[in-house]
Amino acid sequence: MSRWKASLDHAEKRIDDLCAEITKLADLASEYWITPQADAKIPVLQARISSGLVRIATMRVTLSKFVLGLADERLVDLESSFVRQATGGDFGVHNRAPSQSTAAAAQHAGSALVVEIRRSRLASFTRWWTPKV
Repeated sequence: MSRWKASLDHAEKRIDDLCAEITKLADLASEYWITPQADAKIPVLQARISSGLVRIATMRVTLSKFVLGLADERLVDLESSFVRQATGGDFGVHNRAPSQSTAAAAQHAGSALVVEIRRSRLASFTRWWTPKV
């Protein structure tokens, strides 16, 4: 029983890490989109966003092998939407104008992804813990 509980706790910790990484990346993307392209910190933000997207994808794919629900098609679609919103059409363009709407869209897409990850995980618990009547 204790090994099962330890395994469950480990999975929950990794899911918490994934959700924290998504939230952090949504914040970085929002900062990027409201900062003028000529600002000196833009290259660093671009690099952090690009590497963060790779980290999120790697974490989700790795966890999906062990955690039920993280490979669902809806979750993959929301992750794709988050990538599109975080990087947008003008990501890295030298004459990009700041866009408050794109910054907000990145936050919304990140939140939707976190909610779906939590919902998927809760659904897997419901299957385990719901009494069979």
